[in-house]
Amino acid sequence: MEIKKNKSVNLENRKGTFLQLGFIITLSLILIAFEWITTEKGIQDYEITFGDGNVETDIIRTYRKKEEVRPPIPKITEEFVIRQDTADLTHLFEPPDQEITMETEKWEPPEYIEPEVTEPTIFVVAEVMPRFRGGDLKSFWKYVQSEITYPEEARRLGIDGTVIVQFVVNEKGYVSRVTLTRSIDPYLDQEAVRVISSSPQWEPGIQAGNPVSVLFSIPVKFELKY
Repeated sequence: MEIKKNKSVNLENRKGTFLQLGFIITLSLILIAFEWITTEKGIQDYEITFGDGNVETDIIRTYRKKEEVRPPIPKITEEFVIRQDTADLTHLFEPPDQEITMETEKWEPPEYIEPEVTEPTIFVVAEVMPRFRGGDLKSFWKYVQSEITYPEEARRLGIDGTVIVQFVVNEKGYVSRVTLTRSIDPYLDQEAVRVISSSPQWEPGIQAGNPVSVLFSIPVKFELKY
């Protein structure tokens, strides 16, 4: 069956009209686009430079609130009152009526009082007598005779005899206070005193449980042998 075409509705007959309408629409859109770009707000109002140029901008200043610094609390001191009228104070600076003299009392040194020295008690006989190397006075006499050196001067002069010497064995056992009670010759006396004074330490005497000083007397014999 053959289809019949209606010439009144054939679009080919309106082709030119559609082409013109398309050109008009396209041109309108182009004009609208150019007008939109050139009138965009703010582009013509700013001047932008590079390098050493300046940028014009608004500067907003800000301020930082300073912290409140309190001054130190002052120390409370004693108040001093300054008097303007000093007439009432003149009496404080007036010299005294009494005369000042340079006389002073003569200084004298205090009287010297010699301290009392208590002499230790010396016993002749004690409850426990001093001991020499574990022995009695006879042991000490033997020691003295063995230590005697006959003086050459007395030997040359032919002097001999017996010297009597007195001494004390103190509370610490040492021989002290060596004196002569009988003298023969200075050379013999000196030798007897030397030997007894250089005696080794004794065991001290005891009285009432305490060490005491004890007095002794001993003969020292000098005899020449021919």
